[in-house]
Amino acid sequence: MFKARLGKYQREVLLEFMKVISEVDGNVTHDEMDLIYRVKKTYRMKNYEYKHLTPEQLRFRLEKLDEKDVMNILTHVILLAMADGDFSLNERKLIKSFFDLLSLESASQMQKFLDKYGTQEFDVKEFFYQDQTDQEILDDSIRMMNEFAEGSADDIDETVLMKMRRGPVKKIWDQVLKLWEVVQNPKADTTVKAIAIGALIYLISPLDVIPDVVPVLGLTDDVGVLAYAMAQLSKMMKNG
Repeated sequence: MFKARLGKYQREVLLEFMKVISEVDGNVTHDEMDLIYRVKKTYRMKNYEYKHLTPEQLRFRLEKLDEKDVMNILTHVILLAMADGDFSLNERKLIKSFFDLLSLESASQMQKFLDKYGTQEFDVKEFFYQDQTDQEILDDSIRMMNEFAEGSADDIDETVLMKMRRGPVKKIWDQVLKLWEVVQNPKADTTVKAIAIGALIYLISPLDVIPDVVPVLGLTDDVGVLAYAMAQLSKMMKNG
């Protein structure tokens, strides 16, 4: 069973959150009650008296916690939602409403825990998709690409990269190959290479602004990032 290092306050927030999730569909299943009991036993909280917090009150408390604690609590809650084999729409909506409290790194760590302890498949990146305008999506994508630019060529799996030749990306595949050439060129300017690395890591990343599993939309943010990266490289080469 998944277990994290949680302080007393964090454990209380966890149990309140688990209570809310288990009741969101109107009834608590036997599997959910069993897992809640085991969690209370694991964290030595068997005699905990519930405060009956609302989702709004839960959020207020979660916003005060370290991101790692939030990630661990949400991991527990998702595992509870999986427990009865019926991850309902109401459970998904409620859990998703807290995902803005997580960074890409925390979500990636959460995915590893869910893959290890979950009773069914769960794709964290689906919860990162929010209703946004095209410009907001592009802005967020570029911001994420710039974070990835701190990586290295070793972070790019060539096998995975070559499998991205599909959908909208297929139409600009020549640009992907040009960026890949820059990454592999030992004489390439450091800044130029960083932009290329950031764009390609974004392309193959399992977590981007729009999940690649979303039909039609899934690769459109990737195209925007690639186009932006190529424009930046062209501008730098002209100025150079």
